[in-house]
Amino acid sequence: MRMQPHSAHQNLSSTSVDVGQGSSTAIAPILVRYEQEQFPSVNQILPYEKDGRFYCPFSECNESFEIRSLLQKHVKKHVKPLKCAYYADCKFRSAEQRELDRHMQVHLPEEEKTVYKCKHKGCTKAYSRSDKLAKHERDKH
Repeated sequence: MRMQPHSAHQNLSSTSVDVGQGSSTAIAPILVRYEQEQFPSVNQILPYEKDGRFYCPFSECNESFEIRSLLQKHVKKHVKPLKCAYYADCKFRSAEQRELDRHMQVHLPEEEKTVYKCKHKGCTKAYSRSDKLAKHERDKH
């Protein structure tokens, strides 16, 4: 068992940064409704003196990185700073904007959802995501 560096156990709620807000032009403007919460800053985490790596500040995680920016990206996976704000009771959270954009499609009325239909003769398959249609066409046709 390796020892966690002391700096990796800082109080996560004591320091935070706003990572800014992104947007997507690939979806309707109404779907860019989201909130981005603050998440723990890794800027103050110093590399562990014995191996020079940056350790994840979450005590249940054993990940470490040679570069601070990789730790920053990793921390987002724990915190999932993006949350759906389309409906107050939606519990969806994501670490990446593209995942949130894809999720927002579930809140659209059926007639407004994008549908990707298979164009092969006799096939009636349809998908809400283009990657799923591409997989279908690769696997079935």
